[in-house]
Amino acid sequence: MNVDPLTAPAVVFAAAVIPSYIGLLIALAIAKRSGNGFNRYAASIASGISFALFFDLVANASGLGLNIASRASITQVVLIASFLVSLLALFALDTRTSNDGSIPSFLAYVIALGIGFHSTAEGIVVGYDVRTTGFSQDAATIMQGLSFALHKAAEGFVIGSFFTKQSKLSIGIFAGAIAALPGVLGALLGSFGVPGIASSYFFAMGAGAAIYIITKLIPVAVSEKNKIVIAIGIALGYLFIYGAGLIHNV
Repeated sequence: MNVDPLTAPAVVFAAAVIPSYIGLLIALAIAKRSGNGFNRYAASIASGISFALFFDLVANASGLGLNIASRASITQVVLIASFLVSLLALFALDTRTSNDGSIPSFLAYVIALGIGFHSTAEGIVVGYDVRTTGFSQDAATIMQGLSFALHKAAEGFVIGSFFTKQSKLSIGIFAGAIAALPGVLGALLGSFGVPGIASSYFFAMGAGAAIYIITKLIPVAVSEKNKIVIAIGIALGYLFIYGAGLIHNV
């Protein structure tokens, strides 16, 4: 299939990087206007998003090896190792909130790094698909692109849910780059011959990162006294990803 190797990176930039920044900047704008109380509500929604993404990531990583064979294989070992490396590395990088309860900017970068694993996997898949089957602009492809963009906007919102009224725009821009630009790198790798199966290892890393992210979101979400608000937020976040998945399958 004779396709320009820069096609996939361009697609990922348009359908992933830009939407990621949109979701992130929307959250940052709301945080600056609403104050620090925004975090509790945003964390509930982001928790729902992260739960839904975790299930997707595990499925895309072949159930962390459960769907591959009935007995242990090298691929299964690497998938589990990828999951554990991501989980342990992010906790190792983790910084605690300060005594006054504010959230350091470095935490946003660690969250973004975890999402970057997921982005790399998606980029590899896009690059591989474009290289092997070409790039079409039919209705099905457009709907898949829309679904992809909604997923990425939601991931951007997850990062933005950690921002406060004091957070600077520069932090959001840098965090967005950490989370989204690995997708462009992944697309380049896929375009130049990296097999699609390699994405499974990054999806496994993304699953480990999702667990880390959820552990950071839940304490913030449950600080809201109205438990119904928490439940509604989690449901909204989960259903947003569910709806994006439905669009992909139209």
